[in-house]
Amino acid sequence: MGATEQAALVAQFLTGKTTLRTALTEWVRRWFAATPSFRDADADRYVAEVLPVALGAQQSMASLSWAFQARMLTDITGDPTPPALVTAERVTGRSLRGVDPAIVYRRPFTQIYTELARGKSMTEAVTAGQLRAQQIAVTDLQLTDMRTAHVVLDGDPRAPQFFRRVLTGNENCGLCILASTQRYHRGELAAIHPGCDCGVAPLPDDVDPGQVIDEDLLTAAHDAIAERFGQADAGGRAPDYRKVVLVREHGELGPVLTVTDHRFTGPDQIPAAGQSS
Repeated sequence: MGATEQAALVAQFLTGKTTLRTALTEWVRRWFAATPSFRDADADRYVAEVLPVALGAQQSMASLSWAFQARMLTDITGDPTPPALVTAERVTGRSLRGVDPAIVYRRPFTQIYTELARGKSMTEAVTAGQLRAQQIAVTDLQLTDMRTAHVVLDGDPRAPQFFRRVLTGNENCGLCILASTQRYHRGELAAIHPGCDCGVAPLPDDVDPGQVIDEDLLTAAHDAIAERFGQADAGGRAPDYRKVVLVREHGELGPVLTVTDHRFTGPDQIPAAGQSS
């Protein structure tokens, strides 16, 4: 498969991901918009009505991700044998975080009560709760995608050794932009951050292309960082990528992209990407 064909396949997959994310976040928005109160009984109703929809979206994401990885394997290797099927139990629901999803999906209401306790208005508190609900939903979709890719590729001897992070063009934060300039080994596909919507695509052979695969984008990203935070060097490489973007283990989400809090930013400027969703 040529570069043009691979790019078209990746674009088609990312379009499918975006469609799922948009539909699920819109479902959450409408639920909040139609709810007159946000008491404990409403939290129970939210879990009962929204969680099944979210789980269905996760299963759709798993199928979409499996089909994409299967097609990539076929086109790269010429072997039409599909990879082993991935059961939903491995990549959706409780398996994503190791926590009962009913507990996770009540957290937006905890957010509302916390904001009210801090003196926020009801409107501000509900807005914060809705944003939390949407973030949880889309983060779980991204976890499903990445876990599915990891299960498929890690269990298939035909899978390439090296991969890249693919930006969607929709919600690319600085973490994702920097990460997309690097090559990754097959076992390093799971690092995300809450709200992340990136994809992964194989680098076509097993020859290590080196750590940096897009020098121009990396330089541009560092130039933007320097413009924003006032630190640069002639090569556009300070602050060092490896000291800026880290992968840390999150208790529920697994490996997440995050930033250090020294050199060019602080916790008040870029919220910690690994906070619970």
